[in-house]
Amino acid sequence: MSIVITVLDPERVVQVSDTLVTDILNKSVLSEIARKTIVVLGNKTTFVVGWVGLALDATGRHETGRWLWEALVKMDAVDLTIDEITTRLASAATNDFAHLQAANKCLGILIAGWDSEPFVVTVSNYLEVKNKREPDDSVKTHHIPSVTETKCSTTFRGNIQRYAKKTKRDYLVVVLGDLKSAKLKRHFTGLKKKLKKNATAPDITAVCREIALEASTHTHTIGRTLTGAELSRRGKNNCTYYSENSKPEILVPPMLTLQGASIDGTITEMPDGRTRVQAKIIRRMKKP
Repeated sequence: MSIVITVLDPERVVQVSDTLVTDILNKSVLSEIARKTIVVLGNKTTFVVGWVGLALDATGRHETGRWLWEALVKMDAVDLTIDEITTRLASAATNDFAHLQAANKCLGILIAGWDSEPFVVTVSNYLEVKNKREPDDSVKTHHIPSVTETKCSTTFRGNIQRYAKKTKRDYLVVVLGDLKSAKLKRHFTGLKKKLKKNATAPDITAVCREIALEASTHTHTIGRTLTGAELSRRGKNNCTYYSENSKPEILVPPMLTLQGASIDGTITEMPDGRTRVQAKIIRRMKKP
């Protein structure tokens, strides 16, 4: 199932995810380089996307990370509102996943960022999102949703949660994946303390990384190679990487900008001290 940890406050979002892909039935390792975070810098929205669930179909031709990136590129997400992106992504997932060969097609996509205000979006066929109480537009307070797992459906649905009446101390933490929350209580308490002190994005990333690493010790479906993204409301972004295998290759999350899109990015430190950057890049074709 993997893990994606997302932290959102009025001015920044941090997301940390692992790169492991395992077989749903026998838990054998299928890949250790799957990017599960995407960064989108549009002219109407700025956000990160993370996902958990089905990564590969039985044929091996479908890769969810690539499918999600291609779906965002195809709809030209950098020029859409978050409402349009949510509707189109739910429709594309419903249509495309219907034709996949897989024993379990559960998929959860989480989007966190801003347009005129912070938002958190889920697009899923098994996650049910509900408000703990009905929103009161006159008060505009937080309405932190509860997210529960239900039976996997053939239809994907989108849910948008917006947050008004914001202060610097407001924040939201959303975790998707295969984790035992009781065993991570101490780590989440540490994250809460950092957020209350308005810690820097790198400090928040470090705590999220500790949570993911601790979660990996309790299951075989969460890897210890982690990628992350730190994104400010103004679009300034920084990618992070952590691996215990000491390989010289750094995995870079896919990205969409007004200039184009990239995927399969790597940064490799060469023996002579030089740095080699590689990625598949698509220039954005502006609509007439």
